[in-house]
Amino acid sequence: MKNIPLLTLSLLAAHLGYGQQTEFSGHLTSGLAAFRGTGSTATSIIVAPPPSARSSAYTINPYVRQPGLSYGAATQVQRVGTRRSLFGVQAGYEALRSRVQIANVFTDSDAGISTAGHIRFAHYFINVHPFLGRRFAVKALAVDLTAGPELGILLRNREAGEAKTGQGVTYTADWVPGPTSTGASAST
Repeated sequence: MKNIPLLTLSLLAAHLGYGQQTEFSGHLTSGLAAFRGTGSTATSIIVAPPPSARSSAYTINPYVRQPGLSYGAATQVQRVGTRRSLFGVQAGYEALRSRVQIANVFTDSDAGISTAGHIRFAHYFINVHPFLGRRFAVKALAVDLTAGPELGILLRNREAGEAKTGQGVTYTADWVPGPTSTGASAST
């Protein structure tokens, strides 16, 4: 019976003497997300099919240059080695959102109605980030420099927003790609 506490203390002393430690942390993130490149745009157009079509309104090009507020949360576990080497993994949830200004709405009866409004284009991910790195001491502060691949698993996309014409008609779009697509509406 005395062997179990003695073995436990011996293993603990060996663990502490080896100079490694395991650290756990939680992270809340925020930032701005936007698209870049030749396919991105500053404004876009909503296509609003007639209600009899049973299809959703959507944005012609939701890949916009204007940033939107993004957020996320993650947990991390890392192992600090004897020479301040690091290895670990971070896993979390992330919502990347951009915002497109809507200049026109195309309906079945009109070839382009000028509007003012915006659509938010959001992507929701589960992320996993294994990493290696090194810890540096800057005065009394420990700074970790890490690198590694990040795997993002897309959970869903969503376009949502509205645009209003000069005559007071509001066009709304709430579109989720895939079998869960929802409809659009126009109201005065």
